[in-house]
Amino acid sequence: MSGEKRHRMSWRGWLILVFVLASMAVMLSTTALLFVGLLPTFAAFISGRDRERSATLSIGPPNLCGVMPFVILLWHEGHSMQGMLGIISQPFNLVVMYGAAAIGLAIYHLVPAAVVAVSAHQAEAQAKAQEEYLRALREMWGDEVAEE
Repeated sequence: MSGEKRHRMSWRGWLILVFVLASMAVMLSTTALLFVGLLPTFAAFISGRDRERSATLSIGPPNLCGVMPFVILLWHEGHSMQGMLGIISQPFNLVVMYGAAAIGLAIYHLVPAAVVAVSAHQAEAQAKAQEEYLRALREMWGDEVAEE
């Protein structure tokens, strides 16, 4: 194991894992609803190619925002598997959950293009301003200023 680094979980990590698994078992209907609703986020996490997990970070929060109203509705309706099945069996609810993830996916694809466009516009404006400055120097001091 010369170049490998072994990751060992600390006792805190194990404690958190046990707590999360116990919570999932106690709140099975909420866990199932979250699993179904957050499928686009899980897909982005698994298929993500970059180290920063940009797709997951762009899709996950809107997706979670789309799922949370239905989690709250499930809690208000008695927190049962029957209620969870009633929520996920209605197409509109899935459209809301997955539509929120689609908004995150649009953000993931559109923001980098917008940043590139703004940066290119700023670079062009800066180049034009420098050309204007050079033209003003030439008028003031002659063409010798612009020679290398």
